[in-house]
Amino acid sequence: MVCLVVLTLNAQGGSGGISSIAGATLPEQMLQEATAVNQLSEAVTQTAQQLQLITNQVKNLTTLPQQLWPNVSGQLTQLVNLMGSAQGLTYSALNTLDSAHSIYGLPSAPLQQYSSHLQQWTTNLLSQTSSLLNQYGLESNQFANEQLSLSSIQDLSQNAVGRMQVLQAGNQISGLLVNQMQLLRQDIMGGNQVMMNALATEANRQQQDRNNGEAWINSNNQYNSSY
Repeated sequence: MVCLVVLTLNAQGGSGGISSIAGATLPEQMLQEATAVNQLSEAVTQTAQQLQLITNQVKNLTTLPQQLWPNVSGQLTQLVNLMGSAQGLTYSALNTLDSAHSIYGLPSAPLQQYSSHLQQWTTNLLSQTSSLLNQYGLESNQFANEQLSLSSIQDLSQNAVGRMQVLQAGNQISGLLVNQMQLLRQDIMGGNQVMMNALATEANRQQQDRNNGEAWINSNNQYNSSY
């Protein structure tokens, strides 16, 4: 799972306004999330390709041979882990968004839209995954979390029909996740750009305030030296 990083106000009240936990400042956290979503997207695509390849090999069969199961099991386990990591990434992105808003008071409208997209992404993924599981005769409550999913996959592997069911469902879900990761990548990249633009605007405002302050001090010193 992707770890959440919480950012807090700098206790010294310095110009940056941020202290880091686990060494990540707000821009660094956004960079980590952008890197993570790219890596996850690539891994999901590779897993989907492998599951599609196996599905093509057995498309004329009604049951899945035992000798193919180890490869299928490995890909399904990878898929379950990737789905958990993707959901964890959305929580991390929401946490970063909350931190940016509380620390800097960034403009609310674009960020609220970003927050809504992240929350809707998770809702859509779970809903569509549940629908696909039901389509292949599987109960969605058997796959409510990572631990249950892995346990259910193991149980289904005990018979040839169950192995075929979980392969077919996994193949469809992996294709769904490929598309969903593309949307998540767009959301995170777009949201990060909004936050970075707002941070740059705030940095420019602070610099202008400092420039105005220094100009006032210099003019005041010149006025006093004339006496």
